[in-house]
Amino acid sequence: MCSVSRRPSSSRSQGGREQSWSYRSSSPDPETSNHRSRRPHRKSKAGCLVCKRRRVKCDETKPSCRRCQVHGVSCHYRSSDSQDTERNRALEILGEDAPPTADMFSMTLMVTARSITDLLKAENGPEGSNVGREYIGALHHFELFTSHTLGAPIARYIIRSQVLPLALSSPHVMHGLIAISKTHLHRLAPGYKGGAVDEVYHWQRTITLFQQEIMLPINQHNMNAVISTCMILAVLAFTCDDTKTAGSWIFSQTAGATNWLYVQGGLSAILSKYQDQADQNIWVPVINDADDHKGTISDDRPGPEGIPAGFVELCGIEEDSNRENNPYHAPLRVMANLQNIEPSSATFSKLVTFVGEVNHSYRELLRKKDPRALLILSHWFAMMCAVDQWWVQNRVRSECWAICRFLEKHSDVRIRRLLEFPARSCGYL
Repeated sequence: MCSVSRRPSSSRSQGGREQSWSYRSSSPDPETSNHRSRRPHRKSKAGCLVCKRRRVKCDETKPSCRRCQVHGVSCHYRSSDSQDTERNRALEILGEDAPPTADMFSMTLMVTARSITDLLKAENGPEGSNVGREYIGALHHFELFTSHTLGAPIARYIIRSQVLPLALSSPHVMHGLIAISKTHLHRLAPGYKGGAVDEVYHWQRTITLFQQEIMLPINQHNMNAVISTCMILAVLAFTCDDTKTAGSWIFSQTAGATNWLYVQGGLSAILSKYQDQADQNIWVPVINDADDHKGTISDDRPGPEGIPAGFVELCGIEEDSNRENNPYHAPLRVMANLQNIEPSSATFSKLVTFVGEVNHSYRELLRKKDPRALLILSHWFAMMCAVDQWWVQNRVRSECWAICRFLEKHSDVRIRRLLEFPARSCGYL
């Protein structure tokens, strides 16, 4: 094969003079060429990964080399520790502006799975080679699907951006998210392998660890984790597999059968412990979303104004009636305000404020199956029937149905008349 001389040339300015580049088949004449040979240098085999990626010499200063200090970047060295090695290798694979590769994604999953396993293993969780993979699979489903089905849009954003990272350092939050994910999977596919057993295990661990946590001093360091788990347990309270009317607390004599209804009300007690940091927890946007700037939902006016006339007469609401002297007044006031908004996922934060009004006196009436208290509750259930949330629907429809069945033959015609709206909403008619 003959040698062909190619002379594509280009020029660039360097130090004020033009420099010509030629590609020849033979060696250039040292007397006529402008080529300057590079000075030899010792390669930095133990240099940091950032310098290696940039192909510059590293002075190997630890923990951060001089180049990284000057440029203000994070300096990384190879490490004998397996987890650090995986991270460093990931840095080598991923350039400064390069998109993530399959190898990078795979190693990120391995590191995350190990972090989750180590976190839950610290409190004697299950062990095994597939445990980390199972956990990260559940979290992956939670982030991609389940998180988009919980509460109002602002709540979903807080869950994805704040609660998911928080779970990596808080076992009770981690167990709670895995439990919700597995519950969701079980609902989508009742035959999901190991769904029911794993679901119960993670719910139990969530409750146990949460109880231990709230026995400790509550401060700004654990505030977000405690409030997040309280929110998670509210989901557990409404998650109900038994949708038969006979399974309702209305027809049960078991002590504590109505406990599910009071979990959301417990949030007020938790928040009261953070008076000094009331505006600093990650859930403040959701709490603010529970009302509007006019204080419509949190309206605490005494008297009957705005309350439907049928309930005013039935519950004995007078001009001076308030939450202190009439146990029906507070839930009626909230319910009346909620009837002015369109029930949907967008207004979910406002709708659930009703549960916060289940105070001690109203709770006792529900426990005793008081017809007027049950009727008020059925109207709230009726509004919630219009909200498309998988973890709420079964519970509110079955409980609303049970109240309709319990009250449909009541001797007071006023109760039967006011029962028509809940009966239509849950499909009882």
